[in-house]
Amino acid sequence: DNTKSNPYLPLSTLIVLRMLPSSIISPLFGGPLADAYDKRLNMIYLDVLSSLCVLFLFPLAASLRSPALLYSSVFLLSSLEALYSPSKNSILPFMLNSDDEVNKA
Repeated sequence: DNTKSNPYLPLSTLIVLRMLPSSIISPLFGGPLADAYDKRLNMIYLDVLSSLCVLFLFPLAASLRSPALLYSSVFLLSSLEALYSPSKNSILPFMLNSDDEVNKA
């Protein structure tokens, strides 16, 4: 078992799986998705998918005590967040009243 020889391996794996989508998926797919479709609908659909992931995959991974399913769930949720961020960031200035509020956000 690798975790006995390296107790930091599970945490390191989670950190990599959490950070990888924001550096790969967001620039390649998140920006084009935000530009091509209605940003508001993108955000709604991605919120629903993220909620389903949290409601079903994480409890399933915990009940099965499956590290592979937990890692997959973290990667999926991070990927959905990487797709969500460009839509959120591009619609935010339209939701705020002044440049001062935009700078604070």
